[in-house]
Amino acid sequence: MRKALILISVLIAIAILVGLGIVFREQLALTWSWASRWLEYWGVDLDLVTRLSPTIVLIVGAMVELAVVIILNRHSRLFDREREALKALHQEELDLIQRELELAVKAREMTEARLRLRESLVREERAFLLLQLETAQRTAELSPRLFVSIDPPQLSSGQVESLDQILNRLERIETADQVMGLDQIVPEAEKKQRAYDLLRLANLHYYLRHCRKAIAIYDKVLDMLPADHVAHANRGMAHLALSEQQLAIEDFDRALQLTPDEACAYHGRGVAYEALDQPKKAMDDYSTAIQLDAKFAEAYYSRGVLYERLGDHEKAFRDLSQVIELDPLHAKAYSARGITRTALKDYHAAMVDFGRAFELDPDMTEAYYNRGLVHAVLGQYENALADYDRALASLPGDADCYRARSEAYTALKRHEEAREDLSQAIALEPLNAILYHQRGRVNLSLKAYESALEDFDKALELLPSHPLSYVYRGVACEKLGQYDNALADLDRAISLDARLAEAYYNRGVVYGSLGEYDLATQSLNKAIELDPSLADGHRSD
Repeated sequence: MRKALILISVLIAIAILVGLGIVFREQLALTWSWASRWLEYWGVDLDLVTRLSPTIVLIVGAMVELAVVIILNRHSRLFDREREALKALHQEELDLIQRELELAVKAREMTEARLRLRESLVREERAFLLLQLETAQRTAELSPRLFVSIDPPQLSSGQVESLDQILNRLERIETADQVMGLDQIVPEAEKKQRAYDLLRLANLHYYLRHCRKAIAIYDKVLDMLPADHVAHANRGMAHLALSEQQLAIEDFDRALQLTPDEACAYHGRGVAYEALDQPKKAMDDYSTAIQLDAKFAEAYYSRGVLYERLGDHEKAFRDLSQVIELDPLHAKAYSARGITRTALKDYHAAMVDFGRAFELDPDMTEAYYNRGLVHAVLGQYENALADYDRALASLPGDADCYRARSEAYTALKRHEEAREDLSQAIALEPLNAILYHQRGRVNLSLKAYESALEDFDKALELLPSHPLSYVYRGVACEKLGQYDNALADLDRAISLDARLAEAYYNRGVVYGSLGEYDLATQSLNKAIELDPSLADGHRSD
């Protein structure tokens, strides 16, 4: 702006001079004429230019240098002023940054102080909640051991609610730590205790049947302590509860790599192998677990149940008795031993075992079912029905229980109720051929021959090699007058089982209906040879 004003001033001055020259051109012409003559005198006549040129050059040079010095000096003063201004601005910026830095340091110190306070409060809150958790676990009779049990006890709704409340508060603390990233900066000295606390938290989720949550927390424990064999074994138990047997076996294998003499890992892996229908491997693992821990009741129980499943009743009885000796309150062991005693035909002792199982666990539905079977074997069908009713009240979706109750109804000649129970069982297991066979026989007793025929057709569609279904379909055909079909079915039954007395007996009846008395006599004699009880002329429909 200043330079522009100077330029404008110079232009105005020139314009004024030009204007004055035009106005006073006559006066200036005289002056110019005089000046010309004077210059001509000095320059030409006296030859001053030649004589004074060195001096003039020096003077002009000096003036130019003076002008340059003046200009440089002026620029130097300008640069100094700008430098001082920049220096002052820089200092102001430095002072501002210093103040901001001091404020940031103070803010950081305050934040760290608040975080330390929060960590202290959280630590106290977590410790208090874990203490509450331990108390609640004792109240619920949950095992205080770090290893979880294969078959955790059932908890009441009140116990579940109390434990859930504690868990929710602990999970809120964990979530807050994750959001703030505090879970990633656990001091090395506290890492083991922190992992231990998380392990207890995961165990509780397992006992509450929150197996997915339990697995997620076991993962965190293993991120902190990758060589923790307890976390591997417990995660295997959680996978086992979710029927993820292969994942469970991988965890148990890893636990045993870390600690080869851990009985709990062998037991858990044995359960997984048994679920995968590998009884030999399961038996080996159960036996190894018992060798490592001779007082491991659950391992004896699992091996005893497996022995019973394999038909070795004596060994099953010994193992289950050992469970009861180690743990007299083990309700499932009494129930399982009752089943073994039933197989050994020690029915009265079996009833005692089932009764003890009820005393210890009134909700043990399977014990009612099994005692009902014993009542049925002893011909005590009304008592059997009472036990089946109690079992079905708790397990309305148990097809086996409906079938067993139908057999008791059949024995009491209550065929309509028997048919209803078998229909209910078929609705639950529509691909079970034996259920259709049994309902067909009940329909025969009710003289519903067409319905019986349909049931035997379905049974043979599902199980074409079942000889009894051919026998009783032959009976239904005979009742409907379809003698050729009846003979074909009875011949087929005999081809499948040449010692099936019922097939010969009913074939004799069909031949008798056809007037083929010689053939009838031959078949009936063969039936009596195989089963002398048929000599009284009884035919089961």
